[in-house]
Amino acid sequence: MYTSYYELKRKPFENTPDPDFLYLSENYREVLSSMFYGVNSAKGLILAMGDVGTGKTTLINALQKKFDSSYVILRITNPRLAFGQSTFTNILEYFAGELGVLSEKANNRDLIKAVTDELEALDKSGRRAVLIIDEAHLLSEESLQDIRLLSNIENEKTKLIQILLIGQNELNIKLQEDSLKALKQRFNITRKLMPLNKSETTDYIMHRLHVAGGKSQIFKKKALSLIFKKSSGVPRLINQICDSSLLIGYAVGARLIGSGVVKEVINDMNAIYEQQETRSTPFLHTWKWPVTWATLVLLIIAMAAMLSYNQSFLSMYWGPREGSVSEHTETSMEKQPNLKSRVKNLYTVGTKPSDPGSGAISHEKEPLQKKKAMVIKVPLHASSQETSSDADEPSGGGNKEIGSEKDLTGTKDGLATGSKGFKGQAIQVVDGGHLAGPYPTEQTKPDQDTVADQGYYRVKKGDSLSDIAARKDVYDDPLKWPSLYRLNLDTLSHMTIEEGFEHKELREGLYLKFVTPEEAMKNLEKLEDKPWVVNVFSERNFESIAPYAAKLIKNGYHVYITKTNIKGDEWIRLRAGFFETSPKAVSAKKNIESILNIDDAWVVIIGRELEEYGGY
Repeated sequence: MYTSYYELKRKPFENTPDPDFLYLSENYREVLSSMFYGVNSAKGLILAMGDVGTGKTTLINALQKKFDSSYVILRITNPRLAFGQSTFTNILEYFAGELGVLSEKANNRDLIKAVTDELEALDKSGRRAVLIIDEAHLLSEESLQDIRLLSNIENEKTKLIQILLIGQNELNIKLQEDSLKALKQRFNITRKLMPLNKSETTDYIMHRLHVAGGKSQIFKKKALSLIFKKSSGVPRLINQICDSSLLIGYAVGARLIGSGVVKEVINDMNAIYEQQETRSTPFLHTWKWPVTWATLVLLIIAMAAMLSYNQSFLSMYWGPREGSVSEHTETSMEKQPNLKSRVKNLYTVGTKPSDPGSGAISHEKEPLQKKKAMVIKVPLHASSQETSSDADEPSGGGNKEIGSEKDLTGTKDGLATGSKGFKGQAIQVVDGGHLAGPYPTEQTKPDQDTVADQGYYRVKKGDSLSDIAARKDVYDDPLKWPSLYRLNLDTLSHMTIEEGFEHKELREGLYLKFVTPEEAMKNLEKLEDKPWVVNVFSERNFESIAPYAAKLIKNGYHVYITKTNIKGDEWIRLRAGFFETSPKAVSAKKNIESILNIDDAWVVIIGRELEEYGGY
């Protein structure tokens, strides 16, 4: 799926023991060389151990490739199935059958004589028999004893059979038993596979990408560090994290995989499997692709298919239902200074925490309510607001409830999450050099003509996001597709993401409005009293920005998306604002970096110079 997007010829992180992808760390090279030396020098019994996922089976495959036709390789991948009841007779009969020796003998003595004759014949012809037992930790104590007896087959010059036991570290625990001391003493070579260190983990990832045909770096430095930290250098876990990260990166259009994508992968996987704390026991032994994130990825792919940067997003309004608004939100709006000289084409998204996943206009008969801002969370249901000629700048309001939640919320520290009369947040795309923000705007109850003329869609019984997206009149309208994507982004920011949430039924009678670019966007030259913003990061397309924007919204930030031209190259930039002073913006920057697990946000003053000097 993602191979062509990243210009790869094959998938680089499959969890199959493919020798083509063999990466030889210092420890791995030493173990491989020791095993080959042991077989070539007829050392008899050889032991190699390693934790789950460290590459034991890949080691065996690599070792087999080093043997030429003079070696007769007998490999057992599941000793329990191969040896049946695991008695010495079972093991001897299995080995004889693999050598092609007829096992119709009366007793073990005759069978041993036949096997020994066959091995001596191989030795005289310059060939050597090698028995490799994978998953050797599954062997019973009795089977291990019998293998010791099998290793006794020799002549006066050499061991006629080389036996390699490869298994997990628990095999070493078994060998500490008093009953197995004789076997333990027979191992002439014992080696242990170790997880990769930090630099080796980076080299391992780069090596696999190169073998897969990659010509450029895909994972950012911090992403590589996070992969090492969470995988403990275990190759199997590295593969799982990288493969899932590439899939998500492809889905959101990220040419470079950053730490944010990797962190999302790890968080989703940890939600399914309990993390182990120690390095010797990796934090995950098996991961499955989480349904929740897969649902999000599929929805983003579908909604972003026809997204264009110069188009608007969905503006959502709906009034309160009876009894659904708490008393503390039904207060009058305070008077606010005039902004008419600086703001045109106002745009807002209103919300109310009572109706998850809905976005529309309610047409109740009661007059529209005036509400105080509630911006600590992205609410679930829109409220209506009024615009006064005395409207204030988008400062985040003076809601004490917000300021008490975090130092970086509310007017106290300059967090811009809306105006005092605004309830909710919005994301917009505007031309480079200008910021866009939501403001309260007067809404009237649409009549049937308004609904028909201005692009409203009335939610019918049984409608869901996916149902609406599939409608021909929506699908064929290039403005409605990104508008519906906007609805999806709002939904993601405030509802619990669960399997099939895009199919969740919306409330019948709500109205979705597909707004025009003129309705949705404005140019804001500069905010003189709150001029500071945080440039979070830039990406090539909106799909890469959207998940991070939604996450900041969930954390109470007012975010902005702008188009930026850097040396003739177009980028989409994610910003958070506005802040009164540089220290407040720097404080917000640190918190944003912590939320998104990034380390390269920066603080700037609003103005045209941002586009000239503020790029990567």
